[in-house]
Amino acid sequence: MMHLTPTIRCCTIVCGQEGVAAPVILPSHLKSWYLLGEESAPHVTLAVGHGFEARSLGPMIRRASKLQWEPTQTPGITKATTENMWRFMTVDTEEHCLPERLTLPRHHEISGEGAGLSKSHRDSILHHPRPITVSGMLSFLGLTGYSRTHIPDYTSRTEPLREIVREAGPRNLHSSLTWTPEASTAFALLKTDLSMVLQTQPARTELTDQHIKELQFTAGPYEHSVWGQMGATKGPDELWRCHDGRLVAPANLCPELIREAHGPTHEGKLKTLQK
Repeated sequence: MMHLTPTIRCCTIVCGQEGVAAPVILPSHLKSWYLLGEESAPHVTLAVGHGFEARSLGPMIRRASKLQWEPTQTPGITKATTENMWRFMTVDTEEHCLPERLTLPRHHEISGEGAGLSKSHRDSILHHPRPITVSGMLSFLGLTGYSRTHIPDYTSRTEPLREIVREAGPRNLHSSLTWTPEASTAFALLKTDLSMVLQTQPARTELTDQHIKELQFTAGPYEHSVWGQMGATKGPDELWRCHDGRLVAPANLCPELIREAHGPTHEGKLKTLQK
């Protein structure tokens, strides 16, 4: 997905107590990449209501998809029959909003030593007190969610924490949590795992053609299809190359390419230094 800019469509805007958001219509081949759970739905966040968080808008959009709507006196605006929620019908337009391509997720940084989480974000996780309310737990899970790629099977490891949130009621943000032994263990182990992983910088890898070839052979069918959409072709030697003959770099090599591009030995950096 990191090589693609998916085309999405928004035909309505929903306004409720949680905020304002636009439900997203995804192409069928992209739906499996945006599974947010049974209680949520893909959307574009436009505004967050007072006392709520951005994570509250997914469930709001899910509820809106199941509601009955009735017309109002204002053309193009309908109101839900069972709760205070309004739906704005948009018109077709030729204007487009182009998404920004980001190199790294939020709270990540690149340095000469490697790519990883920022020190402030890491410290905020390691020193986070044990939450006592639903709002506090959702905040903690959101904080650690940016680090989920560092923890194998992150979803199942945090399931005991999500379970006590469900018991208290995910919509009752100020409800007190009833901690279970399983949740206490999961909370402690999650912080321990993150403290071990996040403080370890990735080792530097030599960016040779041979190394890129080895990584190409480990890529899966989906990444192959992405390369094909980008215009790359597979040669008789089973290697993927761009139109100019250069080898295609797999996604897991991107951090190394970024570090090399910012290093003093890169061709562009050498020309800059010579000037």
